[in-house]
Parts: sequence; C-alpha cells; structure tokens
Amino acid sequence: QSNYFAFRLVTIAIGFLESMAYVLIVSATEAVVSLTFFYLLFKVDEVFANVPYAVEQKAYRMDYIGISQLLRGTICLVVFSTSLFFTNDINLAVLFMFLGCILVTIFYDLSHAKYFGDILPHISSHQTVALLKQCFPIVISNVACGLTVSVVRQYFGNVYGEEALGIYASVATPSVLIQLLAQYLYSPILAPLSKLWADGNKEKFIHFFRKFTIIMICVCVFAIIILTFAGKPLLVFFYGQEMLNYIYLFPMVLVSTSLVAFLWFCMDVFVVFRDFFGSLISNIISLTISVVSMVPL
Repeated sequence: QSNYFAFRLVTIAIGFLESMAYVLIVSATEAVVSLTFFYLLFKVDEVFANVPYAVEQKAYRMDYIGISQLLRGTICLVVFSTSLFFTNDINLAVLFMFLGCILVTIFYDLSHAKYFGDILPHISSHQTVALLKQCFPIVISNVACGLTVSVVRQYFGNVYGEEALGIYASVATPSVLIQLLAQYLYSPILAPLSKLWADGNKEKFIHFFRKFTIIMICVCVFAIIILTFAGKPLLVFFYGQEMLNYIYLFPMVLVSTSLVAFLWFCMDVFVVFRDFFGSLISNIISLTISVVSMVPL
C-alpha cells in the first residue's frame, strides 16, 4: 500500500508536467494558461483523493468515500460561487476551490485511510520503473479515451471559435450527470468483481457482470428520457432564453455521454482482468474513428 501511494505521487507529478506542457503548446493566451494551472492543481488533489478512496474501497468502507464526496461537492459549490461573487476573478475562485478540497484530503481522507494500512509513501526506483512499464498500456488507453472527446472539441473550438464552443459546453454540461451517475453506480461493484475473478469463480463473475450491465443500460436509458424532457427548462434556467435555439442537440449529447460512461465501465473491467492490451486496442479504435470522422462531420 505504501508503494501504491508513492507510485501515484510520481505519476500525478508526471501528468501535471505533461498537461502544463500541452497547454503551453496549444494555448496562445496568458489567461488560459494561468486558469489551467489553477484548475490542474484542483485536479491533482482530486486524482490523489482516489488513492485513499481505493484503499477504503478494498476494505469495503465506501461510506468514507461518500462523506468525502459530499464534503467536496459542498465546498466546491460554496467556495467557488462565493469567491467569484466577491472577487470576480475566476483564477482565485478555482484556487480557493482547490484549497478547500485539499483540506478534505489531508484531514479526512488520509486520516481514515490509515485505518487500513500504511499510507506513508515508500518505493524504490526499480519498483517505480517496473510499475511504469507494466501500467504504460493502460495509461495510453486512458489518454486515448480522453482524446476521443477532447480532440474533437479542440478542433471544433479552433474552427468555429470560442462562442460556438461555449454553446456546445453549455448543452453538454447537464449530460455529465449521466457519466457521474454511471460511474458512482458501478464503482462499488468493482471490488466484488475483482474478488470473484481472483478466486477463479468465472461463472458467478459472468452472471454478476451481465446482471449489472443490464441494470446500467436501464439506468442510462431512464436518465436519457428524464433529462431529454427536463433539458429545456434546465438549460433555459441556467443559461438563458438564447439556449432555446440549441435544445435539439441535447438528446444526442445524452446518448453520446451514456456510451462514454459505458466505455469507462468496460475499461475498469479490463483492469480487473489485467487485460491492459485489450483496453488499449478498444480505445485506439475509438480515437481513430473519432479523428477520421471529425472533419467531414
């Protein structure tokens, strides 16, 4: 467990540096670079919080994770809104959001994770290199999964401008509810699935997997139907009457988001299998189709 904590610190540091390098290459404005820097700090804390979450999940104590998520959600909403209202500075708003969440990580998440083993980071350079090699395919797989959406979004923004991209983002934001719903729906079953697979109980594993897949599909379809009807008042309430011209985009955005959520679920099941190559191939295919089709579409 101490190796895991140390290794995640190394990979988070690498990810932060790579992300900042990417932003410096693709962005021409100082405002975007500074805001992205503060947002990346916020994401660093969010990603690191997954480390004590994983420890608690293995111990079947996801109630701690739930309380942490509730605290973070409340802090993000209150701190971001309040600081933006009083300072009118989005950089400060994101910075305060990061500071609020990292306090939760230090004083709640880490203090509870230590109940289930050593959380002091410890790893050798040899172990780090070995783990980096072993995990490299799943890293590329995750990057390809993210790029499947973000490359198209980046291209769309470059061709049609920030205003059009803002309209797309406004329509797409409520649909993220489906991704979050799906992710929090399947996260609790990953530990039992992993145990069934490790114990060699494949028949029960397949039955459990099929049953949950059907449940997840039903939940996504139900959410699409509800949000399709609720989309119009929601979008108008949050973004104003001008969004009425773009309501027609909402149903297809919901379908796309649901498919992405299901892809995430399948990727995590690949990790349970330790089939990193299978995950890599599936995401390379999706990224290739996305890149090839984005210009004509």
